[in-house]
Amino acid sequence: MMEFNTTRSPKAPGAQGALLATGRFGRVMGNWAHRKITMQAHDEIQITFNLGGGRLHYQIDDAPVVVNPGQGVTIPAWRKHSRDVDPNVPTYLIVMAISPAWLRAHRKTGCHVSGESEVFTVPGSLERILAHLRFSLTNISLDAPAQVAALVNALIDGVSPTGSPAPLLTSFSLKGYWDKRIIDAADRIQKCNGRTVVDQLAKEYGLSRSHFYSRFSAHFGFSPQLLINAVRMKTALHLLLGGDGSIATISDVLGFSTPGHFTRFFTKHTGETPRSYRTRNLSLESL
Repeated sequence: MMEFNTTRSPKAPGAQGALLATGRFGRVMGNWAHRKITMQAHDEIQITFNLGGGRLHYQIDDAPVVVNPGQGVTIPAWRKHSRDVDPNVPTYLIVMAISPAWLRAHRKTGCHVSGESEVFTVPGSLERILAHLRFSLTNISLDAPAQVAALVNALIDGVSPTGSPAPLLTSFSLKGYWDKRIIDAADRIQKCNGRTVVDQLAKEYGLSRSHFYSRFSAHFGFSPQLLINAVRMKTALHLLLGGDGSIATISDVLGFSTPGHFTRFFTKHTGETPRSYRTRNLSLESL
């Protein structure tokens, strides 16, 4: 089993308990789902557990997927997805975002994540781990980081996903052609903190906006704007959880016109505000 060194985040979680725990493995978040999550794609494997309440309604690659209480769903890296909930039915979730690179480096050889999304029934052994994890996140004590690290580790071991990993942004469907301009554009987007403007990219590569969108989607399975949003979110998480810059400073780095626009963007992608993410985080540092 993977071992962890555990330290507190520079800013300890507030009285509400921890919202999430982070480390090199990725993130695990426990919260009441009360907001719609916008369409997105990212380079992490996401596993969501519905611990009770209402149904979760996903769109994964445009296909409807329902996750009932007592079920979970796996979403591989770079699969576009959104989530809706009934705000009148309290539903508690634990969501794991796992780095495929970390999984390859630290798990057993056969432990990969399927290239297809999958709904599954949560087994009793994982239910017990999830219950303890929920309690540890919401009832912070001095030894909470060590407890949470052990539970996250046990949860990843218990999921034991199988199949092929999808750690990199790779062409989704070339449909008979390969366009170097689109590959170059995707590379540029990933290197600029999400400050790219799609119209400007299309113009530089000699394509209309609609043609650029259609060719990009044919290559990767999602729009260039979703990739820009993914880069912005990844940078935002790094700056929020790994530094002490103000929300306004982070907003400026990411190219938002006002901090309020950044907060709305972040909340649409996570269901929580940037400030909540920062102040209610436990840091788990793997060896």
